[in-house]
Amino acid sequence: MYISICSLSIYLSIYLSIYLSIYISLSLHIYLFIVCSYRSIYLSVYLSIYLSMAFFVSYLHFLSFYFSMFISIYLSIYLSIYLSSFFAKFIIYRFTFYLSILLFIIYLSVHSFFLSFFLSFFLSTLISIYLSIYLSIYLSIYLSHFVKFH
Repeated sequence: MYISICSLSIYLSIYLSIYLSIYISLSLHIYLFIVCSYRSIYLSVYLSIYLSMAFFVSYLHFLSFYFSMFISIYLSIYLSIYLSSFFAKFIIYRFTFYLSILLFIIYLSVHSFFLSFFLSFFLSTLISIYLSIYLSIYLSIYLSHFVKFH
């Protein structure tokens, strides 16, 4: 059961990174906020729930879960960069806009992971889920406007 959950998280993370990269590569500014918000909310909720549950499992299971989540986020960042650069060959980008979008993807992924990790250790599960969703939405709104204007 545990391995299937980790495998599912890696699969969904890869799927979301492909989905995100396609929309960014097509320069659909309208969908940028929606996709990035969905991605950050998904990562925050998922990690908050399962890292909060890590208190009830053994230390080795927690470490294996931690590393599997780290690998899935790493893969999603890597695939986002790779697929965005792949589709960028067919579409003309401004360099600063393209670079800011890549930084936006990386920052959101890393932020969602560390925010959920921190909140799940110091707060109850419901509070950590609520705060991670709220902060991720706020960050997505702020950074999506920042990306649009630079």
